[in-house]
Amino acid sequence: MIRISPFSLVCRPCFFCFLLLSLVLLPFTACGAIASHVTPPSDPACGESAPRVNNVDQRYLSSIAMQNETTGWGQNYIQKGGVPSGVPTAQQTLLHTTDGGCHWKIVKSWKYSMEPSPTFSPFFLSASLALVYVNGDFFLTRDAGDSWSSVTLPVAAGQKAFPGQIFFLNSHLGWMSAAFSREGVLQFSDLLRSTDGGTSWTRLHSALPMSLVDQGRITGLSMRSETSGWITGSSHDSDGREHSWIFLTHDGGRSWHEQRLPCPQGYVSSQLLVLGQPRFFSARDGILPASTTLTPPVGISIFITHDGGESWQSQPFFPITNVAFNPELGGGPRIPTFTDLSTGWSSVLTGAGNDTADSLSLLRTTDGGRSWQPFDQQLPVRPSDPGFQFITDRVAFALAYTGDPVNFQSPSELYRTINGGKTWTTLRYTIREMTPIV
Repeated sequence: MIRISPFSLVCRPCFFCFLLLSLVLLPFTACGAIASHVTPPSDPACGESAPRVNNVDQRYLSSIAMQNETTGWGQNYIQKGGVPSGVPTAQQTLLHTTDGGCHWKIVKSWKYSMEPSPTFSPFFLSASLALVYVNGDFFLTRDAGDSWSSVTLPVAAGQKAFPGQIFFLNSHLGWMSAAFSREGVLQFSDLLRSTDGGTSWTRLHSALPMSLVDQGRITGLSMRSETSGWITGSSHDSDGREHSWIFLTHDGGRSWHEQRLPCPQGYVSSQLLVLGQPRFFSARDGILPASTTLTPPVGISIFITHDGGESWQSQPFFPITNVAFNPELGGGPRIPTFTDLSTGWSSVLTGAGNDTADSLSLLRTTDGGRSWQPFDQQLPVRPSDPGFQFITDRVAFALAYTGDPVNFQSPSELYRTINGGKTWTTLRYTIREMTPIV
């Protein structure tokens, strides 16, 4: 199953999507305060190569999206210029690795002006498939970046389509939520489907209540088969209160009906939870993760299905105390990520006050979310670092900035664990030369 972690918002493409992607796909750090950056010993798999050698362009990993233990995608961002020298320019670069992060090959780079309102949204859909939205244009690779082609969405003259969530069930069948606008005014939202690996797309004219989608955001899109799937999101009512929703389809996305989730023990209402993306580990067994915002009580909750998603059972709500908010890092618990039906992880910014985030706490479950325990192993990251991406219950990658906090142009270090986070090694990665800029 090919999936993408939910990070995009419908009709809200963001110039800093690559930073949000790293914060969502990699949301895991250690419990308790981390006073300083501690570099683990070098991983012998990578030797002693270092990215700083002859790195005149200052190319470092700013985020990663590993698809398995050996293969994944990376990003690099460079900004140049600005006042008083003129309008600044941005350069977004995609990289690919096939040896567990030791060596990265630059596969595509885009350079453009930062005015007006540039948009860059990458969707890493498998080890070889990626779609990238750049200022109104779509680019597609199906061979890990060796070749690229342009993609045209079904839009009328004068219209623009903005991608939201993208999910591929296999190498050829995928779905995309998209918002259509004309002269900056939202007209409608719809689901698109591709049957040729993303080369072409058709509108489904979906019967999903788009009044909810247009006024809110989609947080997850997931298909269990060619016909059955889910879309999750949230919307604001007339009083400004945010409510979540989940819809189920049995005809590949053409028609939908709303599902009602049971209220978790210890919480007020399932509609007040922020829902993530349903993930299935078999034809019948799946997990729907959820978390709260900063409005008390703050915590996480899990819904489980054993009948292919026709019904969901809630696990007890797990409250979290000492939650902090940081304007640059955000706040509130991350939506949990599961590596199998039993093992999951979630993190939250914690601190002495509501506006002070001095540590990131990591929680782990080994019983499918029935209980959560602090993960007390010391990890080589700071609260401002992108964090962790768990591939299995034993293998995880971590990316940390070695320069200024919350600076995605800083030099970075890449770490790996093969024993569930008990010990870590440093992957002294190298970056190969880039292909021509478009």
